[in-house]
Amino acid sequence: GDWVARVPFEALPTVSDPESGYVFSANQPPTGEADTTYLGHDWREGFRALRIEQLLDGQLSHTPNQVASYHGDVRAVQHGLYVPLLDTLSGLSAEAAAARDAIVRWDGVADLDAEGALPLALFLRQLEALGWDEFDGRELRPGDLTLYRRLIEDPGARWWDIQFTLGLENRDDLLRAALEAAARVLSNRYGPEPADWTWGEHHAVEFQHLTQSEALRPLWRGPYPHPGFSRSVAPGTGSLRGGWTSFTPTHAASWRMVVEFTASGPVGRGVYPGGQSGNPLSTHYDDAIDVWRSFDYFDLQRPVSPDAVPEGRRLTLTPAAGAVVEPAPTQDSTDSGDTPPSDAAADGSTAVD
Repeated sequence: GDWVARVPFEALPTVSDPESGYVFSANQPPTGEADTTYLGHDWREGFRALRIEQLLDGQLSHTPNQVASYHGDVRAVQHGLYVPLLDTLSGLSAEAAAARDAIVRWDGVADLDAEGALPLALFLRQLEALGWDEFDGRELRPGDLTLYRRLIEDPGARWWDIQFTLGLENRDDLLRAALEAAARVLSNRYGPEPADWTWGEHHAVEFQHLTQSEALRPLWRGPYPHPGFSRSVAPGTGSLRGGWTSFTPTHAASWRMVVEFTASGPVGRGVYPGGQSGNPLSTHYDDAIDVWRSFDYFDLQRPVSPDAVPEGRRLTLTPAAGAVVEPAPTQDSTDSGDTPPSDAAADGSTAVD
């Protein structure tokens, strides 16, 4: 339909001096389900927000080192939500029972040694496909957190009927079918034993050139074994472009920064595995990748004038003779927190498109 009005500025979501003592965003919807005001559609599922709230809650202050450690948190919130549902399932094949047991005994931390992350990731992808099989295409399906809530709130919903079967399935039937499908892939593609499912052997981050052009694949870096899970604070898992058994993330929380406000001014640390210039001849094209992968940081400089920027870290742009320089148009932009780690061509402290 046509736009009929704008949301008044004073009606936009705000928060000031909350009782919790903190404000955070993981790009989740800024309002609850009861608020039907349209504020856009490109919001992320709330799993990261749930974990960040767990990390921040119940503590009055957080040191810069603690905040930095939160950036590297790879706990899969989905694990704690789905284990109670899977632990009571009956009628499983031996392969599905082994996959379920690996998920249940796992602690939910998607580090490189985890054996339960792979079966859970495969299970969740099958659960989404079967649970929303009424929709034609992934872009039309409700999100993962919506799926979980509906499973809890309405276990007998018609949504859980699997379209290509003759029977009428309920929630447990759906969970069982998704787990059986995941178990078949585990056994056929990765191996029958949990030792074959080690997350670091199958989950790897890849740094593509900014253009993402296959012709420039020699300029890509990786893949490297990488921790993280879908919607963990340090996200991983990857998209389905490589097939539903592909776990090679190419987008992640690329820019990490921690700032402490002190009496003498802000003190910051940050890391980005690359810049925006995409220049493979730069000495900084990929020299921050290992720092980023290890969840480490560089001290951020605070030059107060151009002359304070060290030689070799300044880039001067001079318009060509006769060129007309017009101010760039302003536009709204949203940082999804899920941007490409991408190529690393930062020219010192300056990155230029």
